[in-house]
Amino acid sequence: MNLIVFRNVNEKLDEYRTSLKYSSDTGLDLAEQTGNTFKKCK
Repeated sequence: MNLIVFRNVNEKLDEYRTSLKYSSDTGLDLAEQTGNTFKKCK
C-alpha cells in the first residue's frame, strides 16, 4: 500500500519539477528539497 502511494507521490514530484524547469533556480531547489524529504520518509 505504501509503495503505491509513494509511486504516486513520485509522479507528482516529477510533474512539479517539470513545471518548474523554466522557473527560477529557487523553485528547482525547492523541488529538490521536497524530493529529498519524501525519500527520507520512505
